[in-house]
Amino acid sequence: MKRKDKVLIILGALLVLLSGSAVGYAVGHTAVETSKINSVVSARTERLCDFFGSLGNAAIPPKTTKFGVQIVEYSREAYQGLGCTRELTPASALLNQLATKYDVIKVR
Repeated sequence: MKRKDKVLIILGALLVLLSGSAVGYAVGHTAVETSKINSVVSARTERLCDFFGSLGNAAIPPKTTKFGVQIVEYSREAYQGLGCTRELTPASALLNQLATKYDVIKVR
């Protein structure tokens, strides 16, 4: 085997090792970044659950406008859509009555 062939084989092996190291680093780096992103998303989802949960459980006065009913009902829908773990209190009879009156979609 000529010296030139040996050098090419060694360079090829080094290239394979470096490529493998780069891929390993990229995969490890991606896993760390994914973990950070998941933590941020989880924290923000928790805050959104608190926000929409408080709006969805809000007591409404009898003379509430359609807009007020929509805020409460759509907050309840957002809360459920986020997959929040705590249960909302059941909708009051007044909320159901006003949602029907104003033709607002009721969330179950």
